[in-house]
Amino acid sequence: MKQNIVIYQDEGVGEFGLKCLEKFFAVEDVWLANAEAIVDGRILQMADIFVMPGGADLPYCKKLNGAGNDNIRAFVEDGGTYLGICAGAYYACKALEFHKGRDDEIVGKRELSFTDSVAYGSLPQLASYYDLTLHSAAVTKIDIAGVGTADIFYHGGPAFRLGHDETDVLARYQEIEGAPPAIIETEVGDGRALLLGVHAEMSPELLRDYPVKDAAEKLALDAILSKFQKDALGPHRILKMLLEKA
Repeated sequence: MKQNIVIYQDEGVGEFGLKCLEKFFAVEDVWLANAEAIVDGRILQMADIFVMPGGADLPYCKKLNGAGNDNIRAFVEDGGTYLGICAGAYYACKALEFHKGRDDEIVGKRELSFTDSVAYGSLPQLASYYDLTLHSAAVTKIDIAGVGTADIFYHGGPAFRLGHDETDVLARYQEIEGAPPAIIETEVGDGRALLLGVHAEMSPELLRDYPVKDAAEKLALDAILSKFQKDALGPHRILKMLLEKA
């Protein structure tokens, strides 16, 4: 049976990530919703999964704080699934620490606050500090609980410093000392929030169409693609497993 997938599409959302999400959910019924539709709320009443993609979190706050976030929370508490990827994961935590201590830092509490965790990044252990280009991207290994390791695309996302609530760690960054959480999940009323610091919607096949800006970024893309192990568990299989998890 098809599911109804509502994907946020408004200021701050990364265009390439959005296209990848549409392709990943191609067999489902997909609806794109801007901030006005989320504030109105009716589109969420038909949704099974609401997706907040990667991009930039501050525009999300600007347009959704208040009524929009109230409607998202009500949707999840009523049994829905919130899927937050990269910026969408930062956005759903109690607070974020993005480039803390740098000139470009974004630090503060977040209204949605599905989990008591703090999302912090980007992660210089994996790639250069996030700068919008593929020069700050990487392929990293995550250790998925009960499954094993997998290669996955990383670009500016967070690790999670857990709080005192009951948040489950579904995957950890294998290549960072201490193996901090890379994917977490928490119950919210009758629903759940699934938060990814990595880009499981971006498979190697889809990344080949990444809109590189120049020859240097094309070289960076080629280097990234070469690091995916051909026999590894694919990112889309990982995301499907996470969404099907009871």
